Amino acid sequence: MVAVSGDEVVGLVGMLWPDERSIEEIEVEPLIVSGSHRGKGVGSMLLDAVIKRVEGKGIKYLTVRPVMRNVKALEFFRKRGFDKVGRVELFIDYTDREWKKNLSLLDLDFEY
Repeated sequence: MVAVSGDEVVGLVGMLWPDERSIEEIEVEPLIVSGSHRGKGVGSMLLDAVIKRVEGKGIKYLTVRPVMRNVKALEFFRKRGFDKVGRVELFIDYTDREWKKNLSLLDLDFEY
């Protein structure tokens, strides 16, 4: 689904599910809004369209996977009801990237 302003696409949202024969879990991926249209309700409108489309279909979970460093995305999804943590992705970084400290999950400390 896309959001259009005039003749310009200003946002888009997609849905993925691992097994097309089953709609037990659907992932919102991607949800993208152009920088000039952020904070104007475009993301909410797109997410509402997904929620409306999947309601009543018997799914158990609607999921999103924003990256931890994208605090605005985390805040957006949290406000929209995505308040359960079902997965955590851990990895070793072989680059020189600087990571934020002080993320605690289940009394374990991580960088993000």
